Amino acid sequence: MDWGRLHMLKHTLSAAGLATLLSAASGDAAVFSVDRTDDFAGASACTSAPLDCSLRGALQAVNISVGADEIVLPAGTFTLSQNTASADALAVGSEVTIRGSAIDQTFITADAGFPASAIVVNAGGALTLEDLTLIGFQPDPAESRAGALHITGAFGASAVLRRVGIENSRGQAGGGILVSRSEGGAEPEFRLRVFDSIISGNQAVGNLADQACAGGGVALLSGRASFQNVTITENRAELFALGGGGVCIDRAEQFTLDSSAISNNLAQFSGGGIHSEQSVLQINGTTIDANEIPGTQLGQGGALFLRGGNVVINDSELRNTVNQADLGTVIYGLDFLALQLSRSIVLDTNPLNNGTYFEATDLIEISDTTFTGSGSVIFARNAPMTLTRVAMSPFLSQSSALLVFDSTLFATDLVIDGVGTSGALRGAALQVDGSAVTVRGCEFRRHVVEVLSGSPESGVGGAVYASDSTLDMSDCSLHGNSAEVSGGAIALRDESNLTLSNSTLSNNFANGGEGLSVIGNSQATLQNVTFADPNGANQLEVFGASSTIGNSAIEGTCSLFSSGGDTDSLGNVVTDSSCRVQNAGDLVVPDLQLHPLADNGGGSPSHLPRLNSPLRDFAMNCPDEDQRGELRGEPCDAGAIERVIADTNLFMDSFEE
Repeated sequence: MDWGRLHMLKHTLSAAGLATLLSAASGDAAVFSVDRTDDFAGASACTSAPLDCSLRGALQAVNISVGADEIVLPAGTFTLSQNTASADALAVGSEVTIRGSAIDQTFITADAGFPASAIVVNAGGALTLEDLTLIGFQPDPAESRAGALHITGAFGASAVLRRVGIENSRGQAGGGILVSRSEGGAEPEFRLRVFDSIISGNQAVGNLADQACAGGGVALLSGRASFQNVTITENRAELFALGGGGVCIDRAEQFTLDSSAISNNLAQFSGGGIHSEQSVLQINGTTIDANEIPGTQLGQGGALFLRGGNVVINDSELRNTVNQADLGTVIYGLDFLALQLSRSIVLDTNPLNNGTYFEATDLIEISDTTFTGSGSVIFARNAPMTLTRVAMSPFLSQSSALLVFDSTLFATDLVIDGVGTSGALRGAALQVDGSAVTVRGCEFRRHVVEVLSGSPESGVGGAVYASDSTLDMSDCSLHGNSAEVSGGAIALRDESNLTLSNSTLSNNFANGGEGLSVIGNSQATLQNVTFADPNGANQLEVFGASSTIGNSAIEGTCSLFSSGGDTDSLGNVVTDSSCRVQNAGDLVVPDLQLHPLADNGGGSPSHLPRLNSPLRDFAMNCPDEDQRGELRGEPCDAGAIERVIADTNLFMDSFEE
């Protein structure tokens, strides 16, 4: 230890105080009870005598001791003042706990003109703060990198906060807390751990060299950090070019956020709640709500801005109720990002922009998650994506719920409910351009597309619109959708290819092709599809394109063979001869004898054939299972549903339905 410094201090220590310090120097923990609120470095004796222990004096004594020591602060406000002899900020270079009376009773603050953070943790420093609040540290950014607490990049520097407030402070970055980039050496397991705390009203007003985000509340630039039951609110990143109103994570090893709330933070450019760059981010059971990017131009990621790295979000609520970001009002992700989002709720009230926007990512995996609100739900460009048991209820405004451009999508059990809203131009549920999409199990319902003057291909594809793409869809139900022009349920354009099997298209509306419109060198292959419409309107149009229709049921009329297209059919049951093409084996009947659209199992509604339906046992070589996942027989029923009759039904008669 520094015996020279101990010799200098001994003149201010009583015999009892010197005994305490020598005990600490030998490795035994010592307790220093602060009994004065001013910033007098000379008050370091910390004995039972009155007014001989200031916070700064106690910390100076701790820093020259060995072992874990404790500084106890009673209720009150402890004010730091400019003190050039002590380098202003409280410096921590050893293992120490500073414990107050309670988060709302013990305060450490600064007087006017204080030029530094409250506390700086240096090499060898392991700080624990408990039951107190650091408040009002607003140094000149040119003189101080951080606001209230700065964990430097020096060897071993770390901190633990329990029941701590970090409030109304300001720094270049990390207005509340800054964890600087490591300067080398072995990292501690955690650079920062925070429990049951609040970080509020802080500002980041600049940026550090080689730093991509600011962090109004917290900036983590290296190592690992863990937050549990922490509220991060009303913090601001003020510099336009940077972001992270609540939290900035830049090339850190890992940031974990459990059972916390990030709300009402503001960034001028990106990541109103969190801005994460090339880091590992884990969010569990957390609400991220009402974070803001105030401008409508160029803003990115109202709740989350994610550039690269690995991000896992579970059991959380991500909400945008104020943000006007241009791209990704809730989430913006790009540049080799790998994202897993599960068991969560995503809400967006912005009627114009994309709720979640992904571009040039590695993989987006979303499961057991509900999206709701205004604007398009997901926009993916060059972003491979997997959706499993995802439900969307968008209030659309001139945008599709799910837009997929130059990407791949694999979706299972996907439900998109348009709730009867209007305003989308094409493909109100799903718009696909230059992409490959596979859907296994879906329900697209109550979507509307309208014509907008001057916009080509508007009013086309009530639920699904595909251009220069490949779609493979099965076990789906598309019903109650409407297109002002054509393709009430699905429209194919520009050399698109659709394979549709074991699916129901019911009660869709358009001027042509209420179920399906295939135009312009596109191709459709339909297997065991039911087109149902009690009005008997035009269900299927194929213009300048080709299609293959097998084992399907069509209630209504068809428009086929226009502009040199080619259509083949086999094993179909239709109600109008316009749908019977090139095959004498197709059956034309006056009525398909279908039950109304209902939940017959399998996750999406369907039309169950009545017992006397001509669909029953008419087809051959059907898929092994029907839309619901029920096994088919051989011969099998035409259409999407196999009517299975149990062998135990001994009393079936002509009145059974």
